[in-house]
Amino acid sequence: MTRILSNQIVAHQTAAEAWEWAKYLITAHGENVLTEDRKMCREVQNLHLTVLNPLSNWPIKNSDWSITGLEKYAEQLMNPDPGDFSYTYGARLFDYETHYHANPDGTCSGPCIGIDQIGYAIDKLKEHPTTRRAIAITWNPDIDPDSEHVPCLQLLDFLIRGGKLNLTAVFRSQDISRAYIPNVYGLGQLMKHIADEVGVPVGSLTTISASAHIYIE
Repeated sequence: MTRILSNQIVAHQTAAEAWEWAKYLITAHGENVLTEDRKMCREVQNLHLTVLNPLSNWPIKNSDWSITGLEKYAEQLMNPDPGDFSYTYGARLFDYETHYHANPDGTCSGPCIGIDQIGYAIDKLKEHPTTRRAIAITWNPDIDPDSEHVPCLQLLDFLIRGGKLNLTAVFRSQDISRAYIPNVYGLGQLMKHIADEVGVPVGSLTTISASAHIYIE
């Protein structure tokens, strides 16, 4: 018997519409989960949200996020310098730390280097507009397993389809109430950066959240 789950994809015109839909789904269909850091949240697994116009209708009313705050978030996402933070999305995307010569035992016989994954995605999309290899990751297995704070955003997959740049972003964990809005705004600005470089319009932004949740105060 076919069962319709609460994570089915629904396309929304704006991030505001998607945000309201996600909050409804989690509240109505989610389950209470006590996290490993002893916080209670209400959760829906594998939530898909597609925003057809991620650059439109900002800021979002009743979200506590001003344009100034959103732009600051986007600037950090586009900046390879992590500053005083243990990591930032910008550092992982534009200056991903890796080893030049990694040995089988995990030691390094060469210097650490930074990989500009966004630059790679731009070059790949220019070279082959239908490529399925314009991706970027944030998880670093050399660092993250023993870290207290690890990236929620895990994967970005850029595709040019229908003459537009579309993005699928995969989150291992996403606080829908507080983080979804800056996540979408920042990723929308990143899409615009790449789309402008490649010479195509911005298309849709889809987020897939393995754990989409709202914290219970």
